[in-house]
Amino acid sequence: AFGPASLDHTVRGPTENGVRSRSNWLPLSRVLPELYDRHIGTWGDGAFDNDTAADWSLEFEDADLDSGLVLIERALRAASDLADSGYLGADEGMLAVAAAELVGSIIGPPRRNPYNEEAVDWISRVHASVTVPLIDLARQALVRVTGERSELAMLWDEAGDAGWCSVIEDLRGRLTIKKDGSASGRL
Repeated sequence: AFGPASLDHTVRGPTENGVRSRSNWLPLSRVLPELYDRHIGTWGDGAFDNDTAADWSLEFEDADLDSGLVLIERALRAASDLADSGYLGADEGMLAVAAAELVGSIIGPPRRNPYNEEAVDWISRVHASVTVPLIDLARQALVRVTGERSELAMLWDEAGDAGWCSVIEDLRGRLTIKKDGSASGRL
């Protein structure tokens, strides 16, 4: 989860007569607003370096080929099919980036980290392959995620972290279809 609306954490505030009570706990958003607004739920700029995508990866643990591809397509369509005037929430953006990363990992080689192990294991377990339309859908989703009506793009822009932009550009490069209509890896 990302941002102030998604969490209800509190920290202990000042004491009254040395006694801490729930009545004097403060919302985390008031104590550490910069951390709360920009980084709760995310710990890196990689596609799976956030709570939303890491949790989503677990859905691949028992998925067969078809159900895994449905998970990927749904996440990509949630971003790419949104009307241009619609606002793409951060969670939907995170899932779209993670799904695009899985498409890139199917093309090869997979980018494994501790937070996407189930999803990457799914790729080899079911011998996943992708179609050119799925690659196109992943590219369209990334355009939407990095657009001006995307909460995720706005949050990374406010954070001033160029690492996320580099990750997205690398991913776009791995999703490039060659002139002959193919991509490297398993189509």
